[in-house]
Amino acid sequence: MVNRWKREFSDNANGLKTVQKLSEEQKELAKLRKELREVTMERDILKKAVGIFFQERQVRYEFITTHRGEYPVEKLCMCMRVSKSSYYHWLKTKDTKKQKPSLVYLKKRINILFDDNKQIYGSKRIKKALQREGLHCSVSYISSLMRLLGLKSVLKKKYIALLILNMI
Repeated sequence: MVNRWKREFSDNANGLKTVQKLSEEQKELAKLRKELREVTMERDILKKAVGIFFQERQVRYEFITTHRGEYPVEKLCMCMRVSKSSYYHWLKTKDTKKQKPSLVYLKKRINILFDDNKQIYGSKRIKKALQREGLHCSVSYISSLMRLLGLKSVLKKKYIALLILNMI
């Protein structure tokens, strides 16, 4: 092995490898070959993704995940018209369940919580109760839903007996 290195070193002038200078035609040919490779790669991706374009983003992300061994992720994202950063963000957070509660279920839960608490709970207390159940919504959203449902918390005021002492 060392002898081979010695031979290679002695063959090259001053131990440096000579770099061939390419003519303009060769440069143009190399550029065209690279462009052809990229275009054929894009064509192959598009052939495989015929029914995916008008699907949701998650379906396109799944397609990218399944084909990222065959093609570069950058090309797949470009052909699927999604940004690379959004794909990687989805890849990082896809296992966390971010299911938005459906409007019907949320309205039903608000009604139940309101009735269970003697129609006293307002939007802030209902928000806290929903958070304990794992449903996260803003106070303003809950109050607007309560308005739509016609729910209004009524606070019973404490009766304070005032004794007026007549001092004579």
